[in-house]
Amino acid sequence: MNNLDISGTRPDRDLQALSEYLEEAGSYHQDFVRRVAKYQPGPPLFHYTGLSGLQGLVSKHDLWLTHALYCNDEAEVTLGINVARDQIQSLVEAPGVEPPRRDYLSALDALLVQPPRESVYICCFCEHDDVLSQWRGYGGNGNGVSIQIDPNKFVDYTGNQPFGFLSIWNVRYEKPRQEQIMKRAIERTYEKFSASLPPDQIAKKAKDVIDFFVPTFKHDGFQEECEWRMILAPSPSSKVKPLYRAARDMLIPYYSLKELVLSTARKKYVAGLT
Repeated sequence: MNNLDISGTRPDRDLQALSEYLEEAGSYHQDFVRRVAKYQPGPPLFHYTGLSGLQGLVSKHDLWLTHALYCNDEAEVTLGINVARDQIQSLVEAPGVEPPRRDYLSALDALLVQPPRESVYICCFCEHDDVLSQWRGYGGNGNGVSIQIDPNKFVDYTGNQPFGFLSIWNVRYEKPRQEQIMKRAIERTYEKFSASLPPDQIAKKAKDVIDFFVPTFKHDGFQEECEWRMILAPSPSSKVKPLYRAARDMLIPYYSLKELVLSTARKKYVAGLT
């Protein structure tokens, strides 16, 4: 991780294009927060954490979104990237691929094979409040806790915000579903921008979508977790910057959800005065 860009975003990350794609994908890949906002309140979720996380929640009324590349299982990042690259290879080998599309696929694969520099930030939740694998991961020495969260309270701060794009998506464990999601993202991004942008620029927009989906993929051996993840793609122009905490002999970048929300509230307040 020596080359990691801890800002979590490229200067040219197109959050509007990402937002539009995810809005369109909502009917295909169920977006929990959007379903809550448009239809009916959803059930509670549970956040497993240690005592330091509990202290932050209780004393500061805050949740932390951790840089995805610093999460406990780095294999999750590898899994999502490999799924995407496999789909690129399949599309390259399809008969009748025209040169511009082939150039796009080649440029996208080159971006994915590079050492990771950007990512998104995540906070993890579970549908159930007593899952053995979660206690193993967060309950070391019997000090873990499970905190019930009402995700409906986050609705006003999801979508494309001044601080970035924020949403809650359910984790996918089935490999055929993961492949379908990545293939669709790769193809739809090209279809949308092929008439207006060169292949290398389209590839950057596709990578933004792939970066978002990578943390929503896990190995099917973890299905019992029924996990959901709050995902933040930070805006290049956000005034809120990542913070750092010490853990596992390293400094781990994270965002304070409270700071993100307050930055939006302040912006709305100032706008109301002008």
